[in-house]
Amino acid sequence: MWQCAQILFLSLCLWGVGNDLWAQSVDLPTLHRELAALPDGPKKVRQLIRIGKHYHYYEAMTDSSLYYCEAAIDLGAQLKDFKGQGLALSIVGQVLHTTGNITGGKQYLLRSLAIAQVHPLDDLLPKLYNDLGMSYFRLGMPDSSLYYLGKAEEIFLKVDKNYLLWKTYHLFHKLYLDQKEYEKAMLYGEKAFEIVMAHNNRVDQGYCIFQLAYAYFLIGDIENYTDKVEQWYYFKGAMEDKVEEDARHLAFGFLDGEPEQVIKKLEQAALYGLAKDNLMLAGMQFQNLGHYLTTIDNYADAVPAFINAHNCIAASGMRWKTLTVKKQLYETYQALGQKDSALIWLERYTLSKDSLQSIAKAKDFAELEIKYETEKKDLVIGQRTRERNFLLIGSTILIGFAVWIIMLLRYRLRTNRRLAQQTAEIQAQQLQRIEQEQQILTYNAMIEGQESERHRIAKDLHDTVGGMMSAVKAHFSVLFKKQAQPDEAIYHKTQDLIDEACEEVRRISHNMIPRALELSGLEATLQDLTQSLRLAGVAVTLECRDLDPQLHSHQSAMIYRILQELLNNITRHAQATEVFIQLLQRDEAIYLQVEDNGKGFDSTALRSDGMGLSSVKSRVDFLRGELHVDSAPGQGTSISIRIPVQSLTKPVQS
Repeated sequence: MWQCAQILFLSLCLWGVGNDLWAQSVDLPTLHRELAALPDGPKKVRQLIRIGKHYHYYEAMTDSSLYYCEAAIDLGAQLKDFKGQGLALSIVGQVLHTTGNITGGKQYLLRSLAIAQVHPLDDLLPKLYNDLGMSYFRLGMPDSSLYYLGKAEEIFLKVDKNYLLWKTYHLFHKLYLDQKEYEKAMLYGEKAFEIVMAHNNRVDQGYCIFQLAYAYFLIGDIENYTDKVEQWYYFKGAMEDKVEEDARHLAFGFLDGEPEQVIKKLEQAALYGLAKDNLMLAGMQFQNLGHYLTTIDNYADAVPAFINAHNCIAASGMRWKTLTVKKQLYETYQALGQKDSALIWLERYTLSKDSLQSIAKAKDFAELEIKYETEKKDLVIGQRTRERNFLLIGSTILIGFAVWIIMLLRYRLRTNRRLAQQTAEIQAQQLQRIEQEQQILTYNAMIEGQESERHRIAKDLHDTVGGMMSAVKAHFSVLFKKQAQPDEAIYHKTQDLIDEACEEVRRISHNMIPRALELSGLEATLQDLTQSLRLAGVAVTLECRDLDPQLHSHQSAMIYRILQELLNNITRHAQATEVFIQLLQRDEAIYLQVEDNGKGFDSTALRSDGMGLSSVKSRVDFLRGELHVDSAPGQGTSISIRIPVQSLTKPVQS
C-alpha cells in the first residue's frame, strides 16, 4: 500500500503537476461555460486539456479526464494544432500511468514524442523524455530508461537555469538505487536536492528531503539519514497552529526489510540523536521505532520506545508534540490489555489537549481584538480611499471610452481605404486578365486560320497542280513519239524539268500539310520530317513513346508544325551534327524534348520574336502548353515543351 502511495507521489512530483494540483481550482461549471463559448481553434484545444486535467486531479474521474483529452487530441489533429495535440497526448499518457496502465500510457507518450520531434516542440520534448524514462523504469527496462533520461539531461543542460533538470537527476537517482549502484544514485540524488533547494518550491523540497532520507536509510548511512530527518522536521516547522500532528509520521513510514534490521537501524538513529544532544531528533526516532513495533504486533517492546520518545520530546521543550506519543501509549496499553495504564495515558492526553486548546483560544482572542482595532482604523481609511478611487476610476473610464471612439473611427477609415484599394487592384487584375484572354483568342484564331489555309493550298497543289503536271508529262511523251526525227537531248532535259516540277509541287504540298499525317499518323510523319536532316549529314535520334492514337488530326498537325519549326531553326542557325528528339505521353500530358549540340546562344537574352520561336510559342500557347528554353554559347540548345492531353483530345475553340 505504501509503495503505491509512493509511486503516485513520485508521478505527481516528476510530472510537474504541482502548479496545477496545489493551486486553487476553478469550479467545473465555469470551465464548461468557457468551453461552450469558444469556437474551434487552439484555445478550445487548451480548454479541453484543462478540463481533462481538472477531472483527473480534482474530481478523480479518470474516464471523464480521458474523454476530454481524447477530444483535444482529435480537434488538435483536425486543426493541425500540433502543440495542443502533443500536449493532450502527453496528459493521457500521464493519466494512464498514474492509474496503473503504464504500457498504455507509454504508447501515448511515444505518439506525443513523434509529434514533438517532427514539428518540433522544444518546450515539450525534454518533459516527454523524462516521462518515458520513468515509464521504462517502472516497466523494468533500465537501458531504455537511461537512454531517454540522457536525452532529457542533454536538452536541459543547454538551457541556463532550467529548474526541471532536478526531475531528470532524481529519476537517475531512483534508477541507480534500484540497480544497487549506490554511489551514482546518491550523486544524482544530491544534484537534484541542490537544484530544488535553490528555488522556493516547498512541495519539491520536502519530497527530495524525504527521498534522500529513504535512500540513506536503505544503504545504512545512519549519519546522513538522521541529518535528512532533522532537515525534514526543520522544514515542516513548528506547526503551532495544530494541536495534534499525525501519530504515524507517515512521511517516514516507509521502512521495510527484516524486522531485526529495521529495529536495529531505528535504534542507531535514536542513539545518534542522543549522541548529538538533539533530543527532538532522538524522540522522533524513538517514536518511529515504537510505531514500527506496533505494526509487527510487538506491543511489549513498543511501550519503552514510546516512553523514551515522550521523555526526549518533552525535554526538548516542545511539549505540545508529546500529544501524539501520549495517544500512542494509550493505544498500545489497550492492545496489551493493561487498562489501568491505558487510562492514565488517556487522562494525560486529554488534559494536555485541553490545556493546549485553551492556550490556543486565548491567543486567538487576543489576535481577534487586535484585528478588530486594526479593521476599525482601516475602515475609515478605506472609505476615503474608495471615494478617491471612485473618482479616479470614473475619469479613467471616460478617457478610455473617448480613446476607444477615436480608435474605432480611425480603424473604420483605414478599413474603407484598404477596401477601396483592394477593389481597384481586383478590377485592374480582371481587366489585365481579359486583355490577355483576348490576345490569346486573337493568336488562336490567327494560327487556326493559317493551318486551314495551309491545308487548302496544300490540297490544291497536290490534287490540282500535281494532276496537271502529270498530264503535261503524258502529253509531252505522246508528242515526242509522233516526231519523225525527235531530239533525244531536248526530250530528256524536258522530262527532267517536268519531274523536278512535280517533285517540287509534292514537296511544297507535303511541307504545308504532310499527307502521311492523315495516312500513317503522327509518329510516321515525324520520321519523314527528320529524314531531311539525316540527308544533310546530321545524326538524328527520334523517340516516340506511349502516344494516344486517338489524337485529333488538327492537334497532330500543330505538334508536327512545332517540331518542323524547331528543326528549321536547327538547320538554319545551330550548325549541329547531332539532334535528339523525344516525344512521349505521361500523366495526362505530352512532352516534347529537342536537344542539339550546335553553337547555342544566350537564353537569358532571348527575344520571343527572334529565331523562329514566335510561331512556336504561339502554337504552344494555343494548345495551353508550356515552353522552356535552355541554351548557352558553345553548349548546344535544349527545348522542353509540355502540352496537356485535354487540349489535344478535343479541338480547341478560338
